Amino acid sequence: MGEPLREVGEVLNEEQRAFWEDLLAYYRQELEERQNPAMVSMLGIFHGEEHARRDRELAEKGYVYLLRRGRLYVKRIDELEPSDAPDLMAELEANEALAGEHSSVEGEVTVTEFPGGPTFTHPHYEDATRHLRERWRHLRRDWPARGEG
Repeated sequence: MGEPLREVGEVLNEEQRAFWEDLLAYYRQELEERQNPAMVSMLGIFHGEEHARRDRELAEKGYVYLLRRGRLYVKRIDELEPSDAPDLMAELEANEALAGEHSSVEGEVTVTEFPGGPTFTHPHYEDATRHLRERWRHLRRDWPARGEG
């Protein structure tokens, strides 16, 4: 299946490489969604118009969110390396926890409510990150660390 993906001394096996490619595909799709006017509007309802505008601008420039030691930061998608996977996944896990904390499924719809803020009812969508989070639980133990190799 070709040469292993190498990054400053790192080698990914086939399973890790497939996961990495799927993770990047997810984030490419997320970048498109973060530029969608409906998504920008919804984000503005929950986090304010300024936050939504800045997020859209970051997405237009290709920036994705990562989380390391509780601190959120951004990096251009074309600069991501396999060693960024733990931080990308930490951000996905944090987002899922936040969504679970403020959302509930009621039949065909999901109700999202922030304390002291707006309530938003929308169709229930399948969790687009579940397959990644489940695979990560299996892969993270053996994922190459920064500088390993």
